[in-house]
Amino acid sequence: MYIQRFFEEIKVGEEVNETLILTLEDIKNFANTTGDYNPIHLDGDFAKNYIFGEPIGHGMWGGAIISRIIGTRLPGAGSIYLSKTFKFIKPIRVGDELTIKLTVSSKNQVKKQVNLEYKILNYHKETLVRGTATVIPPIKRYFS
Repeated sequence: MYIQRFFEEIKVGEEVNETLILTLEDIKNFANTTGDYNPIHLDGDFAKNYIFGEPIGHGMWGGAIISRIIGTRLPGAGSIYLSKTFKFIKPIRVGDELTIKLTVSSKNQVKKQVNLEYKILNYHKETLVRGTATVIPPIKRYFS
């Protein structure tokens, strides 16, 4: 199911939350999609000798989740990305229960753009990733 919100319908302060768990299967699928087979993500023996001591999720996996939420929930189907920033604070680990929070921080009336802030938090409520995105919401209803 798709949600589609137009510029006029979106309110500053509006928030969307989603909870999910990063699995090893997610990491493998992301690696297969992107071609990023860095062993820090996929090989436990390799990863145990590095800073985190275990495989970690791709940072851009989190970016892809943010993209999915923007394209399906807020603003939804037909949204166009203009920019996105990332600050990777802590690793996303396999098995982490994650909460993704996406908040409308401002709107540009002239350009009909929406600015969003997002965070990915673990079950300890620690921020793992944060950033901003600027999008143009859909301009035409494509379905009812």
